[in-house]
Amino acid sequence: MCSRLKLVFAVSVLLQLLDFSRGNNVGVAYGRDANNLPSPDKVAQLVRNHNIQYIRIYDTDPQVLNAFKNTGIAFTVGVHNSDLPAFQSQSYVDSWLTNSILPFYQATRITHITVGNEVTESPDNAANLVVPAMRNVVSALKKSNLQDSIKVSTPLSFGVLSNSFPPSEGAFKSSLAYVLNPLLEFLDENQSPFMVNIYPYFAINDDSSLKFALFEPSNQVFVDWNTGLRYDNMFDAQLDAVHFAIANQFRKARNLLDAQLDDVRFSLAYQNLNEMKIVVIETGYPKGGSPGHRFATIDNARIYNTNLIRHVTSGSGTTAMPGGVHVMSGTPAKPNAEVDVYIFSLFDENLKQGSDIEGHWGIFYPDMTPAYDLEFPGTPSGKSWCIASSQASKSALQNALDWACGPGKADCSDIQPGGQCFEPDNLVSHASFAFNNYYQKHGLTDEACSFGGTGIKVYNDPSYGNCIYHYFSRGNNVGVAYGRDGNNLPSPDKVAQLVQNHNIQYIRIYDTDPQVLNAFKNTDIEFTVGVHNSDLPAFQSQSYVDSWLTNSILPFYQATRITHITVGNEVTESSDNAANLVVPAMRNVVSALKKSNLQDSIKVSTPLSFGVLSNSFPPSIGAFNSSLAYVLNPLLEFLDENRSPFMVNLYPYSAIKDDSSLKFALFEPSDQVFVDQNSGLRYDNMFDAQLDAVHFAIFNQLRKTRNVLDAQLDVVRFSLTDQSSISDMKTIVTETGYPKGGSTSHGFVTIDNARIYNTNLIRHVTSGSPTTSMPAGVHLMSGTPAKPNGEVNVYIFSLFDENLKQGSDLEGHWGIFYPDMTPAYNLEFPGKGTDPSGRSWCIASSQASKSALQNALDWACGPGKTDCSAIQPDGQCFVPDNLVSHASFAFNNYYQKHGLTDEACSFGGTGIKVYSDPSYGNCIYNVKSNDPNGRTCLTSNVFSQILYSLTPPSHSTIITRKMGLLMFPAVSTEMPSKLTRILAMVIASITD
Repeated sequence: MCSRLKLVFAVSVLLQLLDFSRGNNVGVAYGRDANNLPSPDKVAQLVRNHNIQYIRIYDTDPQVLNAFKNTGIAFTVGVHNSDLPAFQSQSYVDSWLTNSILPFYQATRITHITVGNEVTESPDNAANLVVPAMRNVVSALKKSNLQDSIKVSTPLSFGVLSNSFPPSEGAFKSSLAYVLNPLLEFLDENQSPFMVNIYPYFAINDDSSLKFALFEPSNQVFVDWNTGLRYDNMFDAQLDAVHFAIANQFRKARNLLDAQLDDVRFSLAYQNLNEMKIVVIETGYPKGGSPGHRFATIDNARIYNTNLIRHVTSGSGTTAMPGGVHVMSGTPAKPNAEVDVYIFSLFDENLKQGSDIEGHWGIFYPDMTPAYDLEFPGTPSGKSWCIASSQASKSALQNALDWACGPGKADCSDIQPGGQCFEPDNLVSHASFAFNNYYQKHGLTDEACSFGGTGIKVYNDPSYGNCIYHYFSRGNNVGVAYGRDGNNLPSPDKVAQLVQNHNIQYIRIYDTDPQVLNAFKNTDIEFTVGVHNSDLPAFQSQSYVDSWLTNSILPFYQATRITHITVGNEVTESSDNAANLVVPAMRNVVSALKKSNLQDSIKVSTPLSFGVLSNSFPPSIGAFNSSLAYVLNPLLEFLDENRSPFMVNLYPYSAIKDDSSLKFALFEPSDQVFVDQNSGLRYDNMFDAQLDAVHFAIFNQLRKTRNVLDAQLDVVRFSLTDQSSISDMKTIVTETGYPKGGSTSHGFVTIDNARIYNTNLIRHVTSGSPTTSMPAGVHLMSGTPAKPNGEVNVYIFSLFDENLKQGSDLEGHWGIFYPDMTPAYNLEFPGKGTDPSGRSWCIASSQASKSALQNALDWACGPGKTDCSAIQPDGQCFVPDNLVSHASFAFNNYYQKHGLTDEACSFGGTGIKVYSDPSYGNCIYNVKSNDPNGRTCLTSNVFSQILYSLTPPSHSTIITRKMGLLMFPAVSTEMPSKLTRILAMVIASITD
C-alpha cells in the first residue's frame, strides 16, 4: 500500500505541474416536478439562447435527450433511488444502458451518470444499494468502451458531514462509513468526481451571514484558526469542509497513521488523497416563499447566482486584491482545483414536495421568461494570465516577487511608486502583476506560473483601472525590419511612438544601438538585435563576447524585450571570411548568455539569403548549394542543438518575370494553382513555395549529414510534417517585402503592388491563405502546404525608405513609411495574435487527400455528433458545394463544442487551427469567447451580417465599449428612421 501511495502522490504532483484542468464550468439542473413546463424542444432552444453549456437531468427521459441532440451541450443524466434495487442486476443495467443511453449518446453529449440522489437521506435501503449499482453501470459502460467518456457518481447531501466549521475540521458522519468508504474507493478507482449538493442559503441566520452567503463584500473575513486560510464567502467554506472531510476519511480508511493531522489540514493541496475532483451538482437560492423565509427574495436569488457564476468562472475577489483581480480558480484550500457547479433549478416547479420555498428556485418561470438577468460565460477564450495566490505565505510571496523583478527580469516598473499598478500598495497585488509579466514573456507555460507554488493561472483578464495586465499569444507573427541606412530618419523616440501607434509588436534591428534600445524600453515590443559581419572576427574571442553582452545587451534586457540575436547577415554572400566565422561566433554568444542564464530567453541565429539554395523548384526538391556545406552543416547542428530558428530572407519580388508570376508573388487569385508533382502539394503563392523549398532543403541537408539512409525520398517529400525528429526546426523569415519605386526598368515596382504584397502577406501569415478550393474569407493554413501547422514568423523590410542604401536604385524604396513618418500606404498589423479575444477556429486542409477528408467529414457528422445541417442542400453553408468547404464547417462545429483543444482539431491530421474568422456571406462559423467580466461576448460577425444586409458596404462605424473593438457597418441615411433607432438601441445594449 505504501508504494502505491507514493506512486499516486508522484502522479498527483506531475498532473499538478502539467495542469490538465479544463477550467471551471457552470451548468443548470433541469428539474421537471411540475405540470406547467414547456416542451423539451422549447427548453433546448431556451438553453442554447442563454448559452448554458451544461445541463443535469434526474433521469434519462428520451424526449429530453432527443430535444438536445446535436446541441453540443454536456449532459448529466440520472437514475432514481427507486430504481436502485433493479440496478443490482448486471443484465438489467446492461439492458438499461442499451435502451436508455446508447441510442442518444451519439447525438447528445452525455458526460456523467448520477446513480441515485442523496441516498443517505432516503428512508429506503438506497445507501446500501448505491455503490453496487454504480459498479454495474461502469461494467456496462466498459462493454461499450465508454468508461472514460461517461463518468459515474452519486450526489450526496451536505448533511453527510458531521462537522463543517471550521472547514479544516470537516468530517463525515461516522455512522455513514458503511457507504462513504466504498463510495470513495469507487470514485478514486474510476477517477470519477465526488458530487455534493451545497446550499449556503440554509446556513443564513442574520444579515452578517447573509452577506457571507451571497459573496457580498464585508469588513469581516473568516480565518480558519487551524490552517490560517481566509474565507470571504460561505460557498468556499462549505466546499473546503467537503475537501477536508474527503481527505480525513481516506486517511482513516487507509490507516495512514504516519500522516499528522496538521499536515492533512495545512497542506491539503499537496495530499495525494485529496486530488479527487468535486462537482457541486446542486446549489442555488430560493426567490420566494412564506413570510417566514425573509431572506428568500428575488433580489437575493439574483445576487447569489450572479456572484456564484462570477466566482466560479473568474475566481474570487478578496480584500487583498484590487477590484477585478481574481484570486483563485478553486478554493482557499485547493486554489488550483476545478470547481464545476450546477444551479438549481432551470424552472420553478409547482409539484415539488417539501416546504413552500421548494417550488421557487427557478431562474426561469414556466412561461420561459427569466426570473432575473443571469449571464452564463460559455467556453473560455483561451487566454490566460498568472497572478499571486493570497493564500501564500508573505515570506514565500516576497521571495517570489524579488526573484521575478530581479533574476527573472520581469518588468516591474509599473508597480513602483507612481506606476500605473502601484495601487493598491500590497504584496499580493504587486506580485500578481510581476508574475504575469514574467509568465507572458516566457511562453505561457505552467512552469512560468509556478513561482514556488505561489502563482495561479486564471482565464479572465485581471486588469483594473489603468493597470493593464499584458497578454501575449503564441502563433504566427509579423514584424518590421528597422533599417537605418539613411541620414533623414526620425529619432528613435519618435520611431518607438510610431511603431506603437501602428500596433507593430515585433522589430528587427541590425545592431545594438543603445539609443534605439532605450527608446523602446517598457513598450513590450519584441526585439531582434544584430551583430554586423564586420564584427565577426572580434567575436571569435569569448572574453570579447562576454564584455559585449555585458555592455550591449544586459543593461537594456530588463526593460527592452530582446528575444533574438542575429550574428551576421547573409554571411554566404559576404566577400570577407564571414561564413567561416559565423558559427564559432554564435557559440560564443550562447556561452555568454548561459553565464547570465539567458540561453532559453534569447535565441541566437544568423539570417541567410535565399541564394543559399541551389534548387528551389519544385519546392520538394529544395536543396542547399553543396559548396556551402562547410557552413550549413555546422550551422544546422548548432540551431538544432540550441533549439534556435533557421532564419532566411525571402523576396518573391525577385522571381517575378511576367503578369502570371506577378499574381503568384502578390498572393493574388489566379485560375492556375501550381501542384508539386513530387509531393502533390498545391501552391497558390510564391512565398509558400519559396519557404517550403527552404523547409525541404533543411530536411534533406540534415538527412545527408545524419546518414538517414533508410528514409525513402518520396517519404521525405510527401510527409515532411511527420518527420518530427529532424524537421521540426522553426523558420523565421527575417526579411521580406516589396519595393515601391525605382527606375522605369523595374516594370513591376509600383506603390500599389507593394501595398498588395505586404497587405496580403500579413493576412496570409496571421490568418492563413485563401485558395480557389475554399470560399472567400476561409483561411487555408497557419503554416505552409508542407508544414501546415508550423509557425511562420516574418519581418517586413523595411520600416523606412533609406536614402543611403547601397545597390540598385530601388534599394532605397522598400519602406512602409517615408522618413517624415507618413505611411507609404495603408497597412494594418494584427498585433499579438490575430483575434482580439484570443479566439480560434478549426478548418480543413485543402492539402489532405479526398478520401481522408471524406472519412473525417463522415465521422464528424456521424459519431462526432457535429451539427451538419448548415452544409446540407439549401443550408447557409452548402455553397460552395465542395468537400473542403463542407469539412471546414463541420470540423469547426465539433472543435468549438469540444473544448478548443488540439485533439478536437485533429481529424486524422486533416484539420488546421486558424486565428481569424473563416465565416463568409451568410455562413457563420461558430466561436466561443468571453469578455473580461466573464460574460459571453456576442461576436461581431453575427451583427455585422445582420446590419450589412441593410447598409451600404462602403460605410463603417467603430464602436468601442466594454466588449472591446467591434466593427459594424454604419446605418444608412436612407434607412427608415424607426429602424435606425431600433438598430442604435441594439448596438447600445450589447456594448453597455
